[in-house]
Amino acid sequence: MKFREIRNYSNGIIELDNKTLSDQLEQFIVEVRKSNGQDYKAPSLYTGFCAIARGISEIFEETRVINLFDKHQFKSLHRTLDGCMKSLVNDGDKNRKQSSPLEIDEIKFVLNSPAVAVDNPKGLMRRVWIWLTLLCCLRGGDAKRLKASWLKELDDGGMRLELPKEKNHAGGIKDPYAESGNSLIPPDVPGNIYTPIADIQKYLSKRPNNVDDDYFFVAINTPKKVYHGDWPLYY
Repeated sequence: MKFREIRNYSNGIIELDNKTLSDQLEQFIVEVRKSNGQDYKAPSLYTGFCAIARGISEIFEETRVINLFDKHQFKSLHRTLDGCMKSLVNDGDKNRKQSSPLEIDEIKFVLNSPAVAVDNPKGLMRRVWIWLTLLCCLRGGDAKRLKASWLKELDDGGMRLELPKEKNHAGGIKDPYAESGNSLIPPDVPGNIYTPIADIQKYLSKRPNNVDDDYFFVAINTPKKVYHGDWPLYY
């Protein structure tokens, strides 16, 4: 981690006790900025924390259980994160809607994370979920109810998502977004490292064909020790 190098933290993360790990993460949360020096928005800061928490959990999984989401085990860390997020809101995000779109550098930060790598089942599913949420403007429970048959491949190499309206949402002023609609995903650009179509197609090739109710996203059942060369998705 570049931050740890700048801070001259010599011990590896795996060698840290909970107190030292918390102290270093708190320092990172306080100091982290965008490449242009600007603060991250509060929701983005929390998203980054979630990504770090998953990564830390995987680093320590062979030695001990580390759950950064545990407010009792990491009380000081949560206090620092909460304070920083509230400070960001007070400094200029009071009128910002929580549904504000991610900025380009924030999207790249997420897509470049090892947590969404396509060489393992969980990473691939996370990446596809991100692509569909971003490119098709999914909201609320749309991703959970998504079905594979709603996604159509187009002749130009792109895809179209046909999202029907839920029966129990009549729309109107109380639910203005409860409507059906089509979302187009453009073909991948040659030479571009970000390839949503290829990622979605890879996910579909690994997904079983006999999923109950044709749900697009399925739970993954894989042991901790597994060769990821030729892996299926199980539900």
